Amino acid sequence: MARTEINWLHFSDFHIGMDAYAQRKLLKQITKFVGEQTKLGDAFDFVFLTGDIANKGKSEEYDEFLEAFLIPLTEALGADWQGKILAVPGNHDVDRTKAAYFSPVEILAESRFFDPTKDGQGRRSQFFPRFLEYTNADCSAAPRRWLEMEAGAYDVTCKLTQATVAIIGLNTAWISKDENDRNRLSPGINLLDDLLERNSSADIKIVLGHHPLSWIQDPHARRISALFGKHNVIYLCGHLHEADTRYEDGARGTFLTLQSGAAFQVRPDDNPKLVNGFQRARLSKESNQLLVQARHWSDIHQEWKVSTDAFVNERKSEIADWWSFDLPVPYLPPQAHGPSPTTPDPHVSPAAVATASVPKGWQLLDDQFIVAHQRPPSREEVLQYFDGRPPDRGTRVAYYAGQIFWIEGPDQARLALKEAPMFIPTYRLFPRYLDSEELEYLLISGLAPS
Repeated sequence: MARTEINWLHFSDFHIGMDAYAQRKLLKQITKFVGEQTKLGDAFDFVFLTGDIANKGKSEEYDEFLEAFLIPLTEALGADWQGKILAVPGNHDVDRTKAAYFSPVEILAESRFFDPTKDGQGRRSQFFPRFLEYTNADCSAAPRRWLEMEAGAYDVTCKLTQATVAIIGLNTAWISKDENDRNRLSPGINLLDDLLERNSSADIKIVLGHHPLSWIQDPHARRISALFGKHNVIYLCGHLHEADTRYEDGARGTFLTLQSGAAFQVRPDDNPKLVNGFQRARLSKESNQLLVQARHWSDIHQEWKVSTDAFVNERKSEIADWWSFDLPVPYLPPQAHGPSPTTPDPHVSPAAVATASVPKGWQLLDDQFIVAHQRPPSREEVLQYFDGRPPDRGTRVAYYAGQIFWIEGPDQARLALKEAPMFIPTYRLFPRYLDSEELEYLLISGLAPS
């Protein structure tokens, strides 16, 4: 029976060379865990490594990583494993003794540096020595010496039983210089844009980078965010040494950021507040759901604990120890929402329309809905909306068969998915209470106001 899920492991921030003895012990526990899960029937399609493999970008650090982790990991995955290991560098993979004198500000102002052209490749060539040891040691499934190529990034496409998956690898540490990197980095907008366009038809687009977008220089970050939203990317990163998963608004649609904790940042007994861990995920294109789990090492109990504080409670899945996220989707413009409610949709059967009008867990947005929700918001609600608090992720809008539907709360969302999986959710988030003009706009367009 063919599997209906895409499974992966996500590791980041190993910092090999920081503490050889303690790291060897922890890496052994990681590969032991993977071997146990493999024997229990978990089949991992991918292993993603999102940077900071080494501590100072030295060749001996990568030799140690190969011997202590990659070789034992492939053995733990099984002799017949057909998956792929894919990696990108981080700021600790930079040999900062090479080409040390440059200005990130000047490079960010020079747009051709990040062009996927011969000219762009030549401009970036001064930084190739900084990544030389990473490039020499990279034995993942990424193209050999991709950092030195004209493209300046890479893509790998995999046709699995469940879906076509495009993985794009970025170097967010191209111009990493020192401990003041925040807001002075970029993986290159044009390098990313070309690869996303080339893989626009893929069912799933996963982008690998070391830094979260909050570390990218602001104009670059906004444009990258728009590209991620346009292509509804799943972005895997690390760097902050803390597990997190969050939706982000990309102007043209949503994207999902999966941030892994550090595989190794400290000896377990040095600072109990700092943990070593990783993430794993299961993606179902059939149900448009992504299940995520974060793990951290407990030295006291000598086992990998589920990191229950890595996600909000409302994301808890019915499957124990997993948290559920809807796959990111585009925002649909008003003209793309099909015929009006009074016009039958030729692509939808009458039976489907009947089901659409009364699915469990959904409520039709009609005039009665507007009247029922038309009230001035309280002072507390207004302050909550404007104080930077994230909107309620349990609130959703969906369009189907010429009608617009509202759903509120994770329990109803799970029920609605089972009862009416054919719905096209817009996933635009909005405040719980809206004024009459906003609700009229919502009724007409199916989108919540910004």
